[in-house]
Amino acid sequence: MSNLKNKVENVKDKVTGKTKEAAGRATASQEMELKGKLQYQKGDIKEKVDKR
Repeated sequence: MSNLKNKVENVKDKVTGKTKEAAGRATASQEMELKGKLQYQKGDIKEKVDKR
């Protein structure tokens, strides 16, 4: 069950990250765009670690 929870959390981080990145780009906010990129990478890295 925790494996499913981890997958959901990882996808949530990736989707939220892409949304923040797009919002930052649309509003010309570099800070928001960078935060989005970081959150996406966090989800991506956690997903790769969980596959091991």
